[in-house]
Amino acid sequence: MQFIRLVVVEVVEVAIVWLFTFLFLEAAAQGYNHWTIQYGARSLLLGGNVVAGARDFSAFYYNPGSSAFIPHSHISIGATGYQLMNIYYNDGAGKGINFKTQPFFQIPVMLGGVQKIGSNPKFSLTLGYFLMQRQSFNFVSSGRKNGQKDIIPEPNDVPLFLEPYFADIYLRAQRSELWGGLAFALNVGPNFGIGICPTIAHRNVLEEVSDDLSLFRNNGTTGIYSRFINFDYYHTRLFLKIGAELKLPKVAIGLTTSLPAWHILGGGETRGKFTVSNLYPALVDFTKSDLKTNLSIRYQTGLSIAIGVEYPKKRAINYFCLQWFNRIPTYNIANTTLDLLPPAESSLSQSLTENFPYFENHRHVINIGYGREMELSENFSFIVSLRTDFSSVSPGQAQRFRYQFGAWDLLHSTLGFSIDKAHSNLSMGITGAFGYTATYSATQLTDPVAYFLYSQRSKASVVIWGLGLVVCYTQISPIRKKKNLQE
Repeated sequence: MQFIRLVVVEVVEVAIVWLFTFLFLEAAAQGYNHWTIQYGARSLLLGGNVVAGARDFSAFYYNPGSSAFIPHSHISIGATGYQLMNIYYNDGAGKGINFKTQPFFQIPVMLGGVQKIGSNPKFSLTLGYFLMQRQSFNFVSSGRKNGQKDIIPEPNDVPLFLEPYFADIYLRAQRSELWGGLAFALNVGPNFGIGICPTIAHRNVLEEVSDDLSLFRNNGTTGIYSRFINFDYYHTRLFLKIGAELKLPKVAIGLTTSLPAWHILGGGETRGKFTVSNLYPALVDFTKSDLKTNLSIRYQTGLSIAIGVEYPKKRAINYFCLQWFNRIPTYNIANTTLDLLPPAESSLSQSLTENFPYFENHRHVINIGYGREMELSENFSFIVSLRTDFSSVSPGQAQRFRYQFGAWDLLHSTLGFSIDKAHSNLSMGITGAFGYTATYSATQLTDPVAYFLYSQRSKASVVIWGLGLVVCYTQISPIRKKKNLQE
């Protein structure tokens, strides 16, 4: 009964803090990367390279088998306060016209707790629970261009006329994913632990784009070209994380896998509108709108396997990690398209729908990382780490979809310290990220004829860099001693 009361109290405390935090904060990370956000006190500063050696509740995420060796019951609150994160989409709207996101202050959070059952070093049970913001991505930007261009061809007997024009594009891509799970782990003997963690993931995605062209014709009238499309969906899935850790005399080895997810439920809608007015003979006048609701959504995540090593040496501990993510062939997220095609007699070669990601795929990805913890005193440690974070999107998919944002490779590093006390741990530091990706422009505002009439795209590049503050606090529940029966 006492155990049930303690678990209920801890769950309520975590739930209250979690809900309070998310009323004011929105998490931020990349949309197509596996390793962007890390969790836990030491684990976060170690860059998540703790498939072997995680000793707090973050082990449920990194390797459920490691959680068998968590020494104490505890609750933990972790956050990463990104103060600066900039994305530069160079030439994203044509040569010399860039997209840029604004700096933001957003905090990924993980909350959870551990309850130890039994103190026998040869056999004991560990229970755990957690909530975390695993993924979120927010890209909002726009590009504008005005000038003069011979967009509408004149008859042979009419002098050349350069139409004054104004062209613009607005882009929005938002993805977020919330994870919650329960973990169960056993240590079988003092040196071997196994664990399993059923996890539910709820995903929300919004993709939206609109582009417009207005021009002044030689007869004094205005020509208009306007396209808008929106894709909004949610999806819930269940998957299992399974892991084991073996502690040898001079090294610990961890192995974990995340199984392909099972679909639970999903739904969404998509809408669009395509309008052409007074652009004849380049384009025939037409207006089309379409709306598809109650879509059947199926988002997929594949198998991943990770192996890690914890290697103590003198007053330092080294952590190595390698994780492989399986390829997922192209599949339909939503088996639908919008009917926005122009009339057959139009010279327009393709519609916006052909470049919108109603389906997805992922390539094979291998990420590696290294972390080092140096004990400077009994309660104070200095920690550094480095890890890769390759995009899961295949280059072919990124080129095919004009509005593919978040498909870039990153390199992460952390630097900080950890303070251990009798019943708590505080970890603080800084984290940085840098990435570069060669890609194509989302639009071609420098040449509206090429973009609006023929959908040509120029070369572009994305540069992303960020600097953040890492803070994580863990409260360790004190061990309750049994009363002396003679008292």
